[in-house]
Amino acid sequence: IFVREWRDAVPDGVVWLPPHKIRGTSPETYENIFKERFTAQSYAKRPHRSVMHGHSYFHDFSVPLIPDAHEDFHAKFPPKSEGEMDHVVMLREPISRMASQYAFDRSGAKTRGFQAMVKDQRGDLPFTDCLKSAECMAQNYITRWCNIQTLYLCGWGEECAPRLRDRVTQATLDKAKLNLKNFALVTLLEEWDKSVLLMEKVLPTYFEGLMKEYDEGNKNNCESWVERWQGKKCPYKRNVGKKSYGIPDDDHSQEMLKHVCWADIELYKYAQELFASKVDACGFS
Repeated sequence: IFVREWRDAVPDGVVWLPPHKIRGTSPETYENIFKERFTAQSYAKRPHRSVMHGHSYFHDFSVPLIPDAHEDFHAKFPPKSEGEMDHVVMLREPISRMASQYAFDRSGAKTRGFQAMVKDQRGDLPFTDCLKSAECMAQNYITRWCNIQTLYLCGWGEECAPRLRDRVTQATLDKAKLNLKNFALVTLLEEWDKSVLLMEKVLPTYFEGLMKEYDEGNKNNCESWVERWQGKKCPYKRNVGKKSYGIPDDDHSQEMLKHVCWADIELYKYAQELFASKVDACGFS
């Protein structure tokens, strides 16, 4: 089950809201809509186990997602018991992730029309120049996006403030780290091969044979925007970490990003510790 991007973040876009409705919807109302749809998908009756994947806020299914919901909702969607649902996450080094997103929005995302819209509304300065402009950083919501992994893993609650841009606090980070500690598996994009091997080892029911599939390159798994939107053949190949988006290495940019991305940087360090511990426990060198 594919979970849509951060604005929708539920399967099939059932809670999609256009921008004018998002602005007119309270955070509490949006949160409840989000949880109801996500919960309905997770409890759907299927003859086999399901994997939900995508970019989404963390949901703790062991507690009532909507405490004040109608009793029928709780009867239909009771809290899940321990072991019913496992969470797996793959994190990316924050500074390279931010540089990649900034470039991708302007040169590789979705359609050319979308890229043109981004350039028109948020400018087309090189990333290093944008970091020197308070206006450019505000237009591109750099503070929010540079800590988006912390917001995702924090989930819901006042300390998470998922809809409020530029508001990441120590409480946000603390809750994200607490949630992360209870995940079945924490993996890292920069450690791709080991991460895939860990998935196979820890959750074989879902991931056994994943590395073989990845190495062989099943063309049916290739879902690039080029193939889907432009009708061109998409070569399936190992390209993780092969493309550089110009990670800034000048002193000003590095210091600015360390300051702005502070929460995601701390979260990533913690994720590295959890990852290393799991690698050792599974006997991978």
